[in-house]
Amino acid sequence: MKPKLSFAHSLPLLFRLFRKEQTQSWKGLVAWILLGFPVFVTLLAQFNPNPSKIPPKGWFLFMINNLFFQYFLWLIPFLYASEAVIEEIRKGTIHFIWHTPLPKSHFLGAKFLITLWWTLPGILITETLCFLIWRIQDFYLLLALYGITLLGCLYFISVFLAIGVFFKKPMAAGILYGFFVEVVLSTLVDSEAHKLPALHKLYGLIARFDPKISAKELAKYGDPFWNILFLLGG
Repeated sequence: MKPKLSFAHSLPLLFRLFRKEQTQSWKGLVAWILLGFPVFVTLLAQFNPNPSKIPPKGWFLFMINNLFFQYFLWLIPFLYASEAVIEEIRKGTIHFIWHTPLPKSHFLGAKFLITLWWTLPGILITETLCFLIWRIQDFYLLLALYGITLLGCLYFISVFLAIGVFFKKPMAAGILYGFFVEVVLSTLVDSEAHKLPALHKLYGLIARFDPKISAKELAKYGDPFWNILFLLGG
């Protein structure tokens, strides 16, 4: 029996196995198709006339908000569930190689990386292309969006990983979280909404870059914790 690998050694191997598993599974194909929809719609919208007659910067930020909503609320939980091949790998390849299962923390770490790998590039590339198409000429804004995107992904993926630890149906539980906590709760408890949903925090941070965007439409903002977390000041 071979010795059990450390977390640092098993993580890259598990990451490669997860990626290989997804390229050979129909779930991987479905995930890629779903991932392409927000990117396609957002890019296509950049070429449409601006119906609200708002400035290009405001229209650009509206599109980014829409992109965030689709990714963070609906696609990340689906991605997390579609890549939940832990049991198959644990009982198959890994067991065959080492003749012993690895700790669950190793698989959770690999799932975190593979979900980040599938989610983050699409958002960053779309943000960059939209930024160039609209010729925003505000490099600080682009860097700030990168930071918001990265930390938003880290937060929501962590939430769905935690959901997956406690629930056997991570996709269903994740979507319920997204719907009831991020959408319904903020609607029913409007006066306290700015203290609860994470997605509205992201919207509020983005809204700060254009005063012509209604904070009521996007989110209420100004919470010191999130300002510090996203390195955007008070």
